[in-house]
Amino acid sequence: MRLSRLLIIAIVCLVMVPRAVAAQVTNRVSITTAVGYDNVYFADSWTPVRITIDDIPINMPVTIEWVVTADSQPAITWQRALALQAGTPVTIDTVMVMPSSARSIIARVRSSEGIIASTQIDAQVAVGQLNVIVADQTTLAKTFTSTVSVDGSTPVVRTIRAAALPTNIIALQGVNTILISDTSVLTDAQLRTLRLWCELGGRLVIAGPAGALLSPIAPFVIDPSLPAVTTLGSAAAPALPSTVRIPAVRALPDATQVHAGSPLLWQRAVGRGTVYQSALALADSDGWSGQYWYWQPVLAPSTYTYMATITLPSTNSVFDPLMTSLTVASVQQPTPWLLFLIALVYIGIIGPVTYLILKRRNQLDAAWVTIPATAVVYTLIIIGSVYLSRGTTPQVYGLRIVQQATDSPDGYATTTSGVYAPFRTTFVAQATGVTSMQKLSFTSDTVAVTSDGTDTSTLNLAADVGSMQFVTTSEYVPAPLSVSTALKTTPDLLHGTIRIAGQPLSDAYLQIGSFAQSLGTITPGVDVPIAITQDSPSFPCDIPSPAGHMVSIQAVYERITGPCGAVNQPLERRAVLYGWTPVSGNMPDISGLPYADQRQLVVVTIVLP
Repeated sequence: MRLSRLLIIAIVCLVMVPRAVAAQVTNRVSITTAVGYDNVYFADSWTPVRITIDDIPINMPVTIEWVVTADSQPAITWQRALALQAGTPVTIDTVMVMPSSARSIIARVRSSEGIIASTQIDAQVAVGQLNVIVADQTTLAKTFTSTVSVDGSTPVVRTIRAAALPTNIIALQGVNTILISDTSVLTDAQLRTLRLWCELGGRLVIAGPAGALLSPIAPFVIDPSLPAVTTLGSAAAPALPSTVRIPAVRALPDATQVHAGSPLLWQRAVGRGTVYQSALALADSDGWSGQYWYWQPVLAPSTYTYMATITLPSTNSVFDPLMTSLTVASVQQPTPWLLFLIALVYIGIIGPVTYLILKRRNQLDAAWVTIPATAVVYTLIIIGSVYLSRGTTPQVYGLRIVQQATDSPDGYATTTSGVYAPFRTTFVAQATGVTSMQKLSFTSDTVAVTSDGTDTSTLNLAADVGSMQFVTTSEYVPAPLSVSTALKTTPDLLHGTIRIAGQPLSDAYLQIGSFAQSLGTITPGVDVPIAITQDSPSFPCDIPSPAGHMVSIQAVYERITGPCGAVNQPLERRAVLYGWTPVSGNMPDISGLPYADQRQLVVVTIVLP
């Protein structure tokens, strides 16, 4: 009997296993990845990634996973749920964080049958500042690669096609210089991203005409009504070919020549960044050899003031402003003396007090009931007191930081939402239309972001009793302010007036280096006098935090500018205006809970004459 059962089981296994294997083979798909710029990524920072799924045999729901292995077990750091359609390839453009501790990185596709496709990422870490050339056909990368920077380093140069240029500012984080061969081949979304990236601190190089979307920040315009210059003086550039045809350019008043006496290359300060523009098209300089002097200022410096005031959403969550600015009281732990007192009271009630009461009533036998009942009641009172002291309702707080240049139509917003959990639960964070979404933690927890296939990003936040959970998002927003200035730098720092349009700006400060002026509340349309001298106070000190506000203004300012009294290196030819406006746009939704407090800080970079 036992032998017959074993035979039946063996036959069933022989029949089922081939079917299962055949099903897995039939439903397999192919997956490929393109990481960073020519397979170069930045350790512990955002990197653009393109994932392509092809050879889809049937319609099926799957989950795309990003797996990182280190010394410990493999960790899934990113997920996205998709519904694959038979015969229709799927391309996902996103940004990833590559941990420096990673031993290998794997992208895989998981269905109900298990893993149906996987590929190991073959990419290298960028060993220096990355310079990207956006061009479909160019040999200029060789010239860039052989150009030694001012500090003696050799830059890392990658050439990518125009279609590979990301439209996400976070994906450009870590890039030193972006050189555009032909702006006409880029999409409006790419050009808008480039402009905003430059205003936030990037170094953008345009070869030839800037085009309509970049012309507001370009150093010059080409004037076809004027004759082109066909000969360049030998004193200006003795190493160039004897005849160079240079179109006539009309430079803006605040643009300067990069090389003295040479009308070839111009630069202009824009926001916190710099725009360079070459009068020559990229193809005109492809054949040059030994012309290091021309491109060297574009590649230098090896370190730059990219986002010198506020970083983009950071993978190192300890440095997020909200993490140090919330004033939410945590569950207070009782002191040892209080615990000792509680123990004495309990012993007294359960012992002598109960005994005396029952003896007077001549009911000592009732102690079998009164002692357990007293213990239960006493325990419930203590638990209830702790429960009520920490609150019974989750509290949600939000801080949005919007960065912009003075005359930019767009701003870049990073929003951090913190939720306080009075009990153990899981919150669901959702945001629509954002370019990134990330969980923040003081530890090295993994980040798992999922999407339902729409424009909504979803993140689960598992919270312990009395803990704070944080999630940050980033997005493009309309610039909340328009700022006009009549400022003049003097040996005694900065004087003039400033005027804003739009919303009122409260608790405002204007900062230049280690000195600042408190401007209070700025009313739109009113000129505010500016007089910052060497005797001005350091920035900022003793900012009041109104009662009931859970976001500490002082903590946010000190996170951005350093502790009160800190010495800050001034940005070259730039001042920064800080202030608070009413919150614009929607904050991330945290399980449908209302925000107990939300604030919006606006940071405007002002280019000084």
